Amino acid sequence: MLKIQAEWVKAPGVRDATLAKTWAQICVKIGDSLVTQVVDKESGGVRSGVFGPAFPLAEWIVDNWWFLTNEPTRVPAIESGRLLASQQEYRPWIQRHGLLAAREGNALPDLVFYRDNGRIVAKWSEDPADSESSYPVRFIASGQARLRPAEVEKALASYVLSVIKWTDGLKTEDVKRLKANWNAVSNSRMHEDDLCRGAARLGLDPYDD
Repeated sequence: MLKIQAEWVKAPGVRDATLAKTWAQICVKIGDSLVTQVVDKESGGVRSGVFGPAFPLAEWIVDNWWFLTNEPTRVPAIESGRLLASQQEYRPWIQRHGLLAAREGNALPDLVFYRDNGRIVAKWSEDPADSESSYPVRFIASGQARLRPAEVEKALASYVLSVIKWTDGLKTEDVKRLKANWNAVSNSRMHEDDLCRGAARLGLDPYDD
């Protein structure tokens, strides 16, 4: 079971309207594992989620929807998304499948999704203990799970819809773009589902001309 939850909190000092509106504690749980479990580097305390804007992750999910739920792995091995991103030939694939591509300066776990026949594989990796990262937290969970595509799609859609609902009334260009792109995905799921899935399996963007 996959759960991606955002508990909305105030964001004093955040000037960008979209980011401030969607500031939250983000928690990801797969089965019994807290993927977002972190150690605070300053205090040494452990918590179950990370603080930051929920919007960039929602936008990344929508932009990569068909790849996340349909494209198989195109790399020889997945030790971690971070390692793949450091290799130029694999970077385009991991940018479509790894949450690190969605963080935009905020902390997110090294979590990768990809299709493997009738299941979607989720693989998450802890941050190296000796990492010189400037982020104030270190993710400490590692694991892998094989999930039913329907439950992954449901969890991803639920997260996106929660962010869209939270931005209701906000007229920024970012919010307008997210809503338009999500409407396109929703319409395609109803009317062009097989076509979009087939394109994504080949690594092709269904919306490219």
